[in-house]
Amino acid sequence: MASPASFQLREDNQNVAVLLRGSALCKENETLERISSAPDGLKKWTVMAYDPTGNKWTPWIDVAATNGTQFPMGIYMGDFIDQATIEGDDQPGPILVGDAVLAEEGLVLFGAADLGSIVNVPANLNKSGEECLRWVGIYVENVVAISQPENL
Repeated sequence: MASPASFQLREDNQNVAVLLRGSALCKENETLERISSAPDGLKKWTVMAYDPTGNKWTPWIDVAATNGTQFPMGIYMGDFIDQATIEGDDQPGPILVGDAVLAEEGLVLFGAADLGSIVNVPANLNKSGEECLRWVGIYVENVVAISQPENL
């Protein structure tokens, strides 16, 4: 007697949930810095850096910055803000600051930085963007799923 075929089925991940686990600690009404490099506006799930000199949040872009914005420290959780609005004035918005496990595929990144980019300021820090997020309790998982059965 032939043994039955073994296969796996998974759901289509076109609309995968970004928040996978955790209580998602958020700070409400944080100040979002004017962003001149946001051609598509500011989207929910954007990886953010905190600028301690101005007490404002900005998208994480520059791993070589020296003002504190080289560290990804939170995730923008608000509604979409269009280009004209975000370039015009500082805006209030919610920032996820800890206790969350997120799907990497759902995060939004600006510029050339990715979560594997190495932050090396201060000298010899040598931590990836993902490791910096872990410092504040935000963990990132690569969620892989397919639309078709495997191993048929």
